[in-house]
Amino acid sequence: MIKEFKGLILCICSAVINLISGFLIIIGAYNQNKILIYIALVVLIIGMLLMIYGIFLIYQKYKVAKEI
Repeated sequence: MIKEFKGLILCICSAVINLISGFLIIIGAYNQNKILIYIALVVLIIGMLLMIYGIFLIYQKYKVAKEI
């Protein structure tokens, strides 16, 4: 069952990761902490890549289902 919704689960998890990263950027900007901002930007980029991969998995499943 998890294998069927792997793309959706990845998209949801990456959305949560991106929200947390956004809050870290806000906290880092408020405290003027550059290291926290850089860490949050790296986490944000990783979250975006996970989102793209999740969308790719959903598209692959849709493409296979459409061919059948």
